[in-house]
Amino acid sequence: MTGEVVQELLRRINERNDTSVGAVWMTAEDAVEEKQDEAEVRAACSEADVRFKLWKDEKYLVDE
Repeated sequence: MTGEVVQELLRRINERNDTSVGAVWMTAEDAVEEKQDEAEVRAACSEADVRFKLWKDEKYLVDE
């Protein structure tokens, strides 16, 4: 589902002549569902020839 949404957003944005998407960034998660979302978004980006960046999620290190 997430991949489909990103795919549609990329398609609609890139259809416009005055703008384009250069990259999509996500934070990494360890749960199974989030890994599936990452794979779907990565695939949507690859199909649209858009760079994909996965960042380490440091939300648990905020207070350190």
